[in-house]
Amino acid sequence: MDDLAPSDTEATVVTVLTGAGVLLALALLATLAVLRRRRRPVAPPPGRPALGLAFLTVIATVLLFFGGRIPFVDAHPGDSATLFELHGRQAPVYWIAYLIGGGLLVVLVTALLKSPATLRWVVGPPAALVAALMILLMAALRVKISQLDERLAAAHLPEIRPTPEASDGAAGAYAMGGWILGVLGVALLAMVLVLLLARPHDLVVLVAVTAGVTMLSAPHLGADYWGLRDGRAERVSYSAFELGDRALAWPAVITLLAALVVAIPFLPKWFRGVATSAAVLAPVWIGLALAFAADLLDGAQRLDADGYTVAVSRGGSAGAFLYVATPALVVPIVALRAWSVSRRRTAPTVAGPVAPAAAPVELAG
Repeated sequence: MDDLAPSDTEATVVTVLTGAGVLLALALLATLAVLRRRRRPVAPPPGRPALGLAFLTVIATVLLFFGGRIPFVDAHPGDSATLFELHGRQAPVYWIAYLIGGGLLVVLVTALLKSPATLRWVVGPPAALVAALMILLMAALRVKISQLDERLAAAHLPEIRPTPEASDGAAGAYAMGGWILGVLGVALLAMVLVLLLARPHDLVVLVAVTAGVTMLSAPHLGADYWGLRDGRAERVSYSAFELGDRALAWPAVITLLAALVVAIPFLPKWFRGVATSAAVLAPVWIGLALAFAADLLDGAQRLDADGYTVAVSRGGSAGAFLYVATPALVVPIVALRAWSVSRRRTAPTVAGPVAPAAAPVELAG
């Protein structure tokens, strides 16, 4: 896909950042390992096996694997392309950076999982550096797709026949499943890394991050279009707050779910169980909110009033999918984890067997 192919400058920047980032991470890893060997060894604190985090790491690895192989971007007019194909005839620098960065991040997080108590400050900092580079890479690719989206909409939107509502025509570019899986894979690995580094306060960090990510979904779900007004293509977005009425069911449900996740570790026993049950049903509440406000979330009734003669829905559903799927999947898991940990912490301690009293000692005559 020549429209997204990296320029010579972009290829040089990506190559330098990838090479320098990997070398810096490996040098940091070697330095921290040497420093740890020189210190007097300290017995690591006992800890529970991180089986849940290992499972998340496996899932993230699978997501990254398929993210680099399934369609990454789609364009109208144009065609879809994988991460490798979007380079056109240029060097596949983004694809190479994705493979190297994702593979190194998986290796470092897996090594940290095997011995988090002893390797936390040896493997942790290099892994955090690689995670930051991967986040930067995915963000840069999203920016490139958005720029192509703007160019295609401005060039082809005037060619679409006006209709009373949003047109069935298409113009623009959007991220597809490859980008979504790549973002989710990087996010899961980063979360595993943060939780391993945050021990023994990992539950507090997990709850806070989950609530924050959930609240991000509140203002971002609504209607999103490319519109033509006075011969100029404009992006038109209506959030649930702007649409009002029954569309406000979405931010209300999201806020309630975030509050439940935060409250579970601090609630009394019986209320904690009720809150956990409600949070586990997050997919149900989210589905009901979307069904209740579905006819308002399209926003089509506002386009004509705002003076747009042509409007097309912005292609793809990457953003909407992440905003809906993330709380639906994460909130139940984190709620169960918070309930399980809180239950263990408040469980009464069972006294062990009492040693028999020592026999009286007879003094020698």
